[in-house]
Amino acid sequence: MPDPVIDPAPDDVSSPAAKPDKVWFVYLVRAANGALYCGISDDPQRRFKQHRSGKGARFFFSSPAVALVYTEVCTGKGEALRRERAIKRLGKPAKETLVSGSSLIGAVDSELSR
Repeated sequence: MPDPVIDPAPDDVSSPAAKPDKVWFVYLVRAANGALYCGISDDPQRRFKQHRSGKGARFFFSSPAVALVYTEVCTGKGEALRRERAIKRLGKPAKETLVSGSSLIGAVDSELSR
């Protein structure tokens, strides 16, 4: 007779495999002066509301947040932080390409060829 298979309890959250990574986002917010702010959040809409209300990044003290213009889903906080760092290294034309939904490859190529 084969040994019975014992499944771990579904409520067992002590195991890292039992709890999937939380979804995180990298986002871009346009300020009133046209500048783009890049950040990460597990809820970009809530975070945008915080930026609009004056709570959050000091970036918006001089020019208020106007619109949440870009969001990108990441599989975890670590990936979101890496993606944020990469986007922050881009010049404004490449960030505008992200916002417009065009090919990022062309924007990065033109940015690197400067």
